[in-house]
Amino acid sequence: MPIAAAKLDTVPRIETVLTLRASRDDIRKLWPRMSPVDELASPGPARLVNIDLSNGYKASVVFHERKQLVEILAPLEVGIEAGLAGLLFELNISPEALTWVHDRINRHALLAMLVPERA
Repeated sequence: MPIAAAKLDTVPRIETVLTLRASRDDIRKLWPRMSPVDELASPGPARLVNIDLSNGYKASVVFHERKQLVEILAPLEVGIEAGLAGLLFELNISPEALTWVHDRINRHALLAMLVPERA
């Protein structure tokens, strides 16, 4: 009797990869596409949009209105830093706004890609 091969999960799991301080005005490019969400663990109103990063990965951007906090969820895949840097640059978010970066994200690479583009 043949042994059934396990089917690998090909959908990358997304998780919070970084957070940053931002106001509604700071994310005005995304605001028209954002939808209200109620099912988050965080109290208070939040808005969500799913986007495609420049490097082909998909990400979710959540804006927590009361906290003035943006949470970016994406797969922890090789090269995700380039897509995140592109998004932050497009939104004109400064590196100083970052409040937390997942320890599996290369923060140095992310900032290196972000800062030269601003020069």
